[in-house]
Amino acid sequence: MDRDYFSTAFAKVIKWEGAYSNNPIDPGGETFMGVSRVKHPDWYGWSRIDKHKNRASSFPASLEEDYYLLKLVEDFYKHLFWNKVYGNMIAKVNKNLAFNIFECAINQGMYYAILHFQKVLNIMNENQRRYPDIIEDGVFGSKTKATFEHCAEFGDFRTFLIWYNVLQGNRYIQILKTHPEQEIFARGWARRIELTRKD
Repeated sequence: MDRDYFSTAFAKVIKWEGAYSNNPIDPGGETFMGVSRVKHPDWYGWSRIDKHKNRASSFPASLEEDYYLLKLVEDFYKHLFWNKVYGNMIAKVNKNLAFNIFECAINQGMYYAILHFQKVLNIMNENQRRYPDIIEDGVFGSKTKATFEHCAEFGDFRTFLIWYNVLQGNRYIQILKTHPEQEIFARGWARRIELTRKD
């Protein structure tokens, strides 16, 4: 079940990441299916992509026919994002929440994906009557894991997701204030939040 849901989550999110791009406005620079060369210069796929540039007259379309490269992309998302946000554990409780955190880790970074998660855990504890607050440090450690297990006993993931999405939106606003040139991406970011709410 867990493996199947990662495959489902990956298939959903990769549609939004697009194929090959090299947009000068995008701070990620050259990207393939959302993998940024600036942020992940040591990813094995880049050497394969460079070979396509030199050999294939149909570049970049040829990249989407390279099944080994596509498998490298899937493994990248699973190991760098899904596993690190404990996607399997969260999906057993609520698949849509697992997908939201997975998508946020991809688009806003691991730190903010987990920080938002911790903030909502603290919001949902009813002034610590249900369980104690945890430190909001953006690290998914044993205390965050245990606190989520306590939170899961009370359910109400609809409210959890609303607060999580609010924090995602607030982070995008912060980015746009600091980097107004990225307003070109604002509608797409808002659309992603809307779509992650649909299971």
